[in-house]
Amino acid sequence: MKQNTYQVRIEQISDKQGRAVKLPALSFQARNHDDLFNLVEQIKNRGLLNADDSAAFAVGLKLFGEILLENRAQPFFKELIPHMGAIMQVIKGTKPD
Repeated sequence: MKQNTYQVRIEQISDKQGRAVKLPALSFQARNHDDLFNLVEQIKNRGLLNADDSAAFAVGLKLFGEILLENRAQPFFKELIPHMGAIMQVIKGTKPD
C-alpha cells in the first residue's frame, strides 16, 4: 500500500496546574494512506469542533487506524478492528440503520 510520510512533533506547553513545562519535544515519523491535511480540513468544515480539536481528532484517529491496519494479524489489534470499522462508518456517514 502506498503511504504518505509525516513528521509528528508534540510539545508539552503546561502541566495540569497550568505551569509552564520545558521538556524535550517528542518527534516521530508516521505513515498514512490518507492525506491528513485534507482530512483535517474536512473535519474542521463539519463545524463540530474548534480548529485544534478537529486537528487532534483527525490526526489521532488516522495515526491509530493506520497502526491497526498494519498490525491487524496480531491478536491484540485484531480485536480492535471491528470497533474501528464501526467508528469509521459513523464518521463517514455509512453506518447501516
